[in-house]
Amino acid sequence: MGPLKESQRSSASLVVCNWKAYLGIEESVTLARNALALARSHATALWIAPSMLSLGSVAQAVRGSMVAVGAQNCFWDGKGAFTGECTADELIELGCTFAIVGHSERRNLFGETSASAAKRAHALLRSGLGVICCVGESAHERAQGHTLETILEQLAPLFPAPLARPGQMIIAYEPVWSVGSGQTPTASQIHEVHELIKTHAAQHVENLRVLYGGSVTAANAAELARAPSVAGFLVGGASTKLDSLKALLDTLG
Repeated sequence: MGPLKESQRSSASLVVCNWKAYLGIEESVTLARNALALARSHATALWIAPSMLSLGSVAQAVRGSMVAVGAQNCFWDGKGAFTGECTADELIELGCTFAIVGHSERRNLFGETSASAAKRAHALLRSGLGVICCVGESAHERAQGHTLETILEQLAPLFPAPLARPGQMIIAYEPVWSVGSGQTPTASQIHEVHELIKTHAAQHVENLRVLYGGSVTAANAAELARAPSVAGFLVGGASTKLDSLKALLDTLG
């Protein structure tokens, strides 16, 4: 799936569903088929990132449709002795069009760094796949007033990026303290970080889309989308159940 047309853009024109490891293969396929039906009746674009073992089945279930399918990670090199990793070529063969890199859970649980996330992102970009790169501060960093400094440090190794086309890269701002906690920044706080990201990236990327992620639900999506710099949402738990996903899309229109 390519970049959104200008006529399709709004303050929140994209929802990316990160299903993490919540769903099995059969559950993922069923939800993907139901999500496709939702996508047909909503203006908001819908992308899905199922677990690695579900990727092929989900991609087959929605193949040729308006719903894009992507991976939750990707290795920075091609074929080789890289036990437990997947390559960009493999993702393309499965039918993926994008991948997520640098998610806070990858950083905190598996030792991902900004440098390694950037290497993964660059490999995806060179392969022609889209990239959603996540950045975000911890509760301690925000309390100490280091939010903007942290974001810039995480972005630094990402640029310049080997973009093959406009819209190929998206940044997702996910405050670590917000993910799964039910707490969210205010619209003005989100806007401040998004504007920093866009300003920093402007010399390398035109019209960069920035998503917000972190405890996004139907109950708060409308308020969060009031920040004019929010191009959409990266959604975790609320995207793993059909009723909450429908409510979210209904809220966004």
